[in-house]
Amino acid sequence: HQTLVSAAASAGLNIIIVSWDHFCHRRFRTWDIYNDFMSCYKSGAVDKLVVLTNADRKSHIDKENLPQSFVCHISNPSPIQQNHYIRHDTKRVLAVGRLQTDKGYDMLLETWAKVEAQDSEWSLEIVGDGPMREELLSLCNELRLERVEICNFTSSIEEKYKSASIFVLSSRD
Repeated sequence: HQTLVSAAASAGLNIIIVSWDHFCHRRFRTWDIYNDFMSCYKSGAVDKLVVLTNADRKSHIDKENLPQSFVCHISNPSPIQQNHYIRHDTKRVLAVGRLQTDKGYDMLLETWAKVEAQDSEWSLEIVGDGPMREELLSLCNELRLERVEICNFTSSIEEKYKSASIFVLSSRD
């Protein structure tokens, strides 16, 4: 809704509006909110649309008949150098992100309970801060999870990635 609010609030002003679309174009075509966004883009209320992937850019251009110059892609930035090898000597799974509902950490923990029931060597580390911390800790207790650690976010996040064998990205979207 931020795009719609920004467009309405700046109507008649000499302001350039760049909108950022975090939707997966293929999944959200039927949502009313998506249709509202497309109406806003097509009406000229927005000057530029930024998306996360080249695939989403192509999808917007092809399926919504948007001009190529209107849609650009900027990937999520990563401060992590990708010139190291994955460690296979540690049996650690890592998840990193804000502890909030849409990230799906509760679903990850429920799935992890099945892993723990079948394997005694792997551990899960969730790194992040947010409003669901206590709820996730309670869920760990309820599920009797013994090899899960929920850590505060750290500025040394690269070391967390390097010490894991698997990175998991849970999400409801």
